[in-house]
Amino acid sequence: MKPIRILWRTLTAPHPSLSGEQERRAKLLLELLLFMICTAVLSLLVQFFFPGDSRPLLLATQLLGIGFFLGVYALGRSQHLNWATILFVASFDLFICVGIMALPPINYLMPMYLIIPVILTWMLSSFRQSLVVAVGNLVLLFLLLIIARVPSMQVVYVLVIFYLVTSLLILLFIQQYHYREMQNLQIREANENRLRIFIQEADDWIFSLDENGRIISANDKTCHTLGLSEAELLGKSPVDFVKPGDQRRIKGLLTNLFNNETITSVEVEVPVAPGKNIWLEVRGRILAKDGKVIGTIHIARDITERKRAAWLQQKLNWETTLLFEASQSLSRSLDFEHIYETIYTIILTVMDCPLLVIYRHEPEVQQLCFAHIRQDGSPLDLRGLSNERVRLPEEDPCRQAIASGEMRLLIGETAVSARTALTDRIPALAAPSSPESIAAALILPLKFENQIHNLVQIFVPYIPEYTVDDQRFWESFSQQVAAALATARLLTKNQHEIQERRRAEIEAVHRQAEAEMLRQAAAIINSSLSLNVVLTRILEQLHTAIPYDSASIQQKVGNDLTIRAARGFANDAALVNCSFSVTADLPNVEVLHTLKPLAVADVRTSYPSFDTLAPDYQAEHIVSWLGVPLVVDETVLGMITIDRNTVRPFSDEEIAMTVAFANHASIALRNAHLYQEMESQNVRLEQAVAARTAQLQRTTDQIEAIFNNSPDAILLLDPDYNVERVNPALETLFGFQREEVQGKPPFSLATTASRDQFVQAFSTAVASGRPQRLELTARRKDQSLFDVTVALAPIYEQETVTAVVCSLHDISAFKEVERLKDDFVSNVSHELRTPIANLKLHNDLIKLNPQKQEIYLQRQAREIERLTIIIESLLRLSRLDQHNVEVTLTAVNLLTLAQEYIQDRSTQAA
Repeated sequence: MKPIRILWRTLTAPHPSLSGEQERRAKLLLELLLFMICTAVLSLLVQFFFPGDSRPLLLATQLLGIGFFLGVYALGRSQHLNWATILFVASFDLFICVGIMALPPINYLMPMYLIIPVILTWMLSSFRQSLVVAVGNLVLLFLLLIIARVPSMQVVYVLVIFYLVTSLLILLFIQQYHYREMQNLQIREANENRLRIFIQEADDWIFSLDENGRIISANDKTCHTLGLSEAELLGKSPVDFVKPGDQRRIKGLLTNLFNNETITSVEVEVPVAPGKNIWLEVRGRILAKDGKVIGTIHIARDITERKRAAWLQQKLNWETTLLFEASQSLSRSLDFEHIYETIYTIILTVMDCPLLVIYRHEPEVQQLCFAHIRQDGSPLDLRGLSNERVRLPEEDPCRQAIASGEMRLLIGETAVSARTALTDRIPALAAPSSPESIAAALILPLKFENQIHNLVQIFVPYIPEYTVDDQRFWESFSQQVAAALATARLLTKNQHEIQERRRAEIEAVHRQAEAEMLRQAAAIINSSLSLNVVLTRILEQLHTAIPYDSASIQQKVGNDLTIRAARGFANDAALVNCSFSVTADLPNVEVLHTLKPLAVADVRTSYPSFDTLAPDYQAEHIVSWLGVPLVVDETVLGMITIDRNTVRPFSDEEIAMTVAFANHASIALRNAHLYQEMESQNVRLEQAVAARTAQLQRTTDQIEAIFNNSPDAILLLDPDYNVERVNPALETLFGFQREEVQGKPPFSLATTASRDQFVQAFSTAVASGRPQRLELTARRKDQSLFDVTVALAPIYEQETVTAVVCSLHDISAFKEVERLKDDFVSNVSHELRTPIANLKLHNDLIKLNPQKQEIYLQRQAREIERLTIIIESLLRLSRLDQHNVEVTLTAVNLLTLAQEYIQDRSTQAA
C-alpha cells in the first residue's frame, strides 16, 4: 500500500510555486482529473473487451475526452491553475452539449448535468466565478432546450426549476462557506498575530530553520541576547553561534534531525559576549511535507542558572566527599605530623600550594609559634624555631584574622608582603623565584571552643575563587582541623598527665603502704584506752615502721620531762616515771620550744650535756637521735625519742613517718587521758542521771495521776486537729469510748453552732502559740447537751507547736445555779415592788384625802411590816450555806390576813 500512496501523492502534487488555498485547489483539481481519466479509461476498456452496438462517434468522443483531460491535467500540474480550472469546467459543458446534439435520440434529462460545472466551480474557484458559471449554464440550458425542441413545456419547467433551485442552493451554500472561511481566516490571522507577538516577546529563544539548516526567522530574545539583528541572523547556521568545541557535535545533530530522526532536547553552551557564555536547552519540531523535512522550528531556554546550580551541587558533593575523606584521615591518627600531612593533601586537592605555614597560637600571650611549614611539598625542619615567639604588629593580617576570628584572602602586594615577612623570619625558607609567583594568600584561623589555637596560612600562585560556597567549605575544613588538633593536644596532654599519674600512683602506693601501716598502728594503739597499754603499743608499732635500737615516750609535767614508757633499754621498767629537768643544752629543749622534729646524727658530739646525763638514764649507747613533739590542739603533751646505737642519720621519709606516727600517738595519748577523766566523770554523771531519772519518774507519775484522775475531760491533739490521747473522764463526761475519739478531730463533741468557734480557737492556739479559753455547748453520745469550758494550751518542741492540750470542764451545774439566781432575783424584785408600790399609793392617798389618814397609815404600817418580813427572808436565805438559820413560829389568823389583803388591794375611794 505504501508504493500506491507514494504514487498517488506524486501524481496529485501541485506546482511548488503554489501555496495555501491555491495548493489545496490544485491538488483537488488533479485528483478530480485523475478520477475522470481513470473512469473514462475504464469505460473505454469495458467497451473494447465487451463490444456491442457501440457507435464509433461515442468512442471517438471518449478518446477525445481522455486526451482533453490529460491536457488539463498537465496544465493543472503547472502554475496556471486558473486556466486549468476554466478548461476543466468548460469541458463538462462541451461534453453535455455534444452528448445532447450528437447522440440521438435526445435525452431530455441530460441538461440537468449542467449543474455539475457549477459544483466544480464552487469546489475549485471563488463565489463570483461560480455565479458566472451558474448564469452561463442557465443561458446554455435555454439554448439547448430551444435547439432540442422539447415537445412538452412540463419538461422545460422541471429542468429550469431544478437547475434554478439547485444553483441557488449551491450559491447560498458557497456564500455561507466562503463567509465561514473568511471568519476562519480572520481568526487564523488573529491567532497568527498573537503567536507572532508571543514568539517575539517570549523569554525563550524561538527560531526556525529551512531544509538546508539555515536560520529563516528568529525572535527578539534571540537577537537581543546574541547582540545581532534578525537580518544578520538570517541565512546563518546555528553551528556558527556555538563554542568551537561543540560545533562538530551540533552539526551532527542537525544532520540527524534533517534525516527525520527524533531528538528530544540538546544542551549547548553559547558565547553571547566576550568572556560570557550561557547554556541553552534546545527543543525542536520537524516540519515535514510529503514525508520530507522542509524545515524545523526550535525553542531554546536559558538554563544557565540550572547548570550553575547543578555545577554548584556537583562542587558541593565533591567538597562534601573531600571533607568526609578529610575527617576520616584526621580521625585515623592523632599524631600532629599526620594531621599536618592531611591538611596539606586536602589543600593541594583544592588548589596549588607552593607554601603552607601552620602556626600555634597562645591566647594567653597573644603570640604565634611555628608549628609546621611545607614548601614545594617538603616540610621544613623547625627544631630551632619551635619555641620562637612571633610578635605581630597591629596591622598584620594574621593578627587581624585572629582578632576577628574570620578567614581572610590576601591579594597582590599584601600577599607578597606576607611572604617576604616569612622569609625574613625564617632563613631556611627559600625566597620565591619572582614576586609574580605569589598572587594570593588565604589565612584560616582554627577556632575551637571559642578560642583560636592555630592559624593556617596558604600561599597560592593565582587568585582563587572565594565565593560564599568556597568560604563555607574552608570554614567546615577549618572546624575539622581545629577539632583534630584540639584532640591531638588533649591526647598529648593526657599522655603527659598519664605519665605524671603513673608517678603519682607509684608514690601513692608507697604512701598507701605507709598510710596502711599508720592505720594499722593507729587501730592497734586506739584499740585500748588504758594509758599504760597505749604507751607500750605506741613503741611496739613505731618499731615496725622505723627500725630503731631504743625509744621512749616522755610526758611534759611542768618544766620537767617524765619518762612514761621505754623500749630497747637495759632495764625499761627502771626508766618509767624517771624525770629530768628541761635545760637549754639538751636536744629535748629545742624540740619542745620549736614544736618541730629534730634529727641529730651524733647527739654526743652536738650536745655534750647529753653525754653527761646519759649514764643516769641508760643512754650511753645512743648516737643518732630523733625527737618528735606530741601536740594536740596546741597543747604539748610531751615527745617521742628514737635512738640508734651507731651513726645512722634518720632520713626525711623516716622523720615524716615518725611525725605522722606521733600525731596518731598524740591523739591516742590524749584519748587515754580523756578516757580516765571520762571514767571518773561517768561515775558522777551516772549518779546525777539516776537522781534526775527518779525525779522525772515521780513527776511523770504525778502528771499521769492528774491526767487519769482529773474530773475534766483532757485530750492531747496533734497540729492536724487529730486526737492522740484522752483520759478516762472523757467517757464519763461524754459517753464515748477512747477508740471512738482517737485519730479524729474533737470538734464533733461540740454542737453545730459551737463547732466553728471551737475550730477558730484551736487554729489561733496553733498559730499564735498562746493558750485559748472559751465556753461552748457540748453534745454527749446520747445527743444530750450540756455546757463546758474549753482550755487549749499549745506544747512546744524547739520553738515549734507539736501538740495541743485540750481540757473540757462541765459547767452545767454552775449554769443551772446562775439560772436559779436569775429567777430568784426576778421574783424578789417582783415581791419588793408590790409593797413599795402600795406605800407610794397610800402616801398619795393621804395627800388627797387627809380625813382617812389613820386608815392609810395603818395600811402603810402593814406594808412596811410585809416588806420587813421579805427582807428578813432574803437575809435568812443568804445564811442557808452557813447552816445558821433560826426559825420563829407565830400563830396567824388566816381570816384576818385575807381580809387585810383584800382591803389593802381594793379600790380606794377618793
